[in-house]
Amino acid sequence: SGLFYYITKEFSIYSGQIIKGQQNGYGSLFEFNEEIPFYSGELKQNKLTGTGMLQTDNYFYEGQLVNGVKNGFGKFIINNNYTNDYGEEIIGTKYIGNFKNDEKDGEGAFFEINKNSEHIKRYSGSWKRNIKDGIGMYFLNDYLL
Repeated sequence: SGLFYYITKEFSIYSGQIIKGQQNGYGSLFEFNEEIPFYSGELKQNKLTGTGMLQTDNYFYEGQLVNGVKNGFGKFIINNNYTNDYGEEIIGTKYIGNFKNDEKDGEGAFFEINKNSEHIKRYSGSWKRNIKDGIGMYFLNDYLL
């Protein structure tokens, strides 16, 4: 056991703790042929499990993971461009709250972000399997709707 740096046969670079021949503890993983090019955080038996940060060209996630899947509390920011229902250009969305099996589930807040990095539209409340479900509040430019 100890701190290691190595390149795997899948062309990944790992820097972190190895216990009994497996990635365990804290480490950083750089993937060149995978969907997730960068991870930094806790690993358990070669799985992204614990608190960590995932980053791709399209999104950023920081929070709890179990076997590489969002579970528990986290912050998820997606780079996506679209025009919202109010005709405003949106450059991204952000969700801060609970996840279960990679989906928004439990209490959380969802934001649309415009090109000035302002939070335009916001929902704060209950979620079930990525759908707003239960009690919640909508805000537009910090005004309760």
